Amino acid sequence: MKNLRKTFRDMTPDGEEVIESGWFDREHLPEIPRHGSIARAMLDAWTKGEC
Repeated sequence: MKNLRKTFRDMTPDGEEVIESGWFDREHLPEIPRHGSIARAMLDAWTKGEC
């Protein structure tokens, strides 16, 4: 994850598709997508340590 952060540390939102961005750990997530979405399934797997 450190390498990914380093690679994308200068990432800036475009204001249209991405309004804001940030880096979060498992214990400090912002509001996350609804159950049933692909994004939620990915986040659930990550928070459980499955990936």
